[in-house]
Amino acid sequence: MPARPGPPYTRGMNDWRSAAREHHPIWDDDDRAEALSDAATLDRLGVRHSPQPAWDRGPYQPLEAYGRPLPSLVLALPRHTLPERLPPGGRDWIAVEHHSQGFTCFHDDLVLTVLRPRPGVQEAMERLSDLYLGGNLEHPTIDQLVEYRERLRELLGVECPPHSTWFQEACYPIDLGGLAVLTDEELDVPEDAELFVLGPNGDTVPLEEAGREPENPDATVVGRGTEVEDLDAAAVRQGSEAEPYQPLAAYGLVAPVLVLADIGGRLDPLPKERDWLAVRHGDWDLVLTPLEPAAEAGPGLLRLAGEYADLVADPPTLDELVAYRDRLRELVGAGCTDGSAPLGGGLCPIDLAELPRLTGHDVQAPAGGRTWELLLLV
Repeated sequence: MPARPGPPYTRGMNDWRSAAREHHPIWDDDDRAEALSDAATLDRLGVRHSPQPAWDRGPYQPLEAYGRPLPSLVLALPRHTLPERLPPGGRDWIAVEHHSQGFTCFHDDLVLTVLRPRPGVQEAMERLSDLYLGGNLEHPTIDQLVEYRERLRELLGVECPPHSTWFQEACYPIDLGGLAVLTDEELDVPEDAELFVLGPNGDTVPLEEAGREPENPDATVVGRGTEVEDLDAAAVRQGSEAEPYQPLAAYGLVAPVLVLADIGGRLDPLPKERDWLAVRHGDWDLVLTPLEPAAEAGPGLLRLAGEYADLVADPPTLDELVAYRDRLRELVGAGCTDGSAPLGGGLCPIDLAELPRLTGHDVQAPAGGRTWELLLLV
């Protein structure tokens, strides 16, 4: 188990001003204007924040800057869903920039109130945080989600949110139904509020030691902002200049179809021996190449597509994800334990390692790409 960080996360506001410059090295007039606008909103709501937001890289500061330890139990509202007013009652609401995902060090701006844990809960939160500290977890697999749910039950006696199929290093969501289990405080819970254990983030692990491949500097970001000339340079077939991403039918394809696709990360140089297409499927813009399933895999994939064709884009519950994983194993003999592609919205994700077995060919994803996925489009 990794060691918990020591004194650095008891630093005061002055130290966090230095840290803010490390996390936000570029700070221009637009950033300063946004910081002042955020501060005005927080002032209207009665939320404590950095006393000098234009100088402190914004009004949102790490939890420790307010003298609060990590881990902490918090009731939080994301910056983009702040209400017109906060519940009355004199609670201390603070503007927090929380760092998570390990080395990636994602910055999440939250308005939150710290809750007083019941006896034994603080120790359990520390154990939970210790289990994931230093793991650089960004996108949990289904197996990791199941493990997380079991750990919440074992350590804290609570559940994970049924429709929140994510967690990450330093940010651990909990179902609001567990509020009374964790604290004895009486709370007026705002709409859209979420319950978290916020823990320390182990963001000092070098990229290579974290098992991460450096991004290809020659890659192009995929998505609706991708320039047509970038798709041209990668030899990707596309539609018009105005609408480069086209439905499957525009390329003579009909769902279900097995594809190797980039789900929106970085468009690495593509193997020229395959046909690459710019496809809009549901809400997704994909750069993909169609694959021909092996004869023994075809019937199972067709049956899977039939069962999941009507799954809407709304996030599935963890139980639905587990059911999909088990059904995929039953019908196709394949796993679904890695990758970042979600289930639903026309996508059925399959482990990328299954690609040679399901196609009968040694098809390789482009080197250096972390967002390439094996998908069954339905």
